[in-house]
Amino acid sequence: MKGTLRSMKPIFIKCPHCGGEYLPNEIFVPKIFFGNATNIVRELGTNEILEYDGENMNLKEQYICDFCDTPFLISTKLTFTTKEDVENDFSEEYKTPYIGNQIFLNED
Repeated sequence: MKGTLRSMKPIFIKCPHCGGEYLPNEIFVPKIFFGNATNIVRELGTNEILEYDGENMNLKEQYICDFCDTPFLISTKLTFTTKEDVENDFSEEYKTPYIGNQIFLNED
């Protein structure tokens, strides 16, 4: 299938009346979906967000089907998962063992 990202299963939105399929970007406007937060204020030390101006994410939309003219509502749940990328973390000093006139580089 053309246009898939990193072999992810494509996500379609279906009209509840006729089953017409849409890609999410045909219905959701990215700037509105992700919001437009500005002037973000964080707690010193913890970096927790205390306040911001603008709009947060909008995970609901309404649409009129292009195929059968049925109005329908769309809502989505979005989760973010994080984990440390230890292979690309260069914030720590790296030490190379030095033995005599030889340097050994670990190339895992």
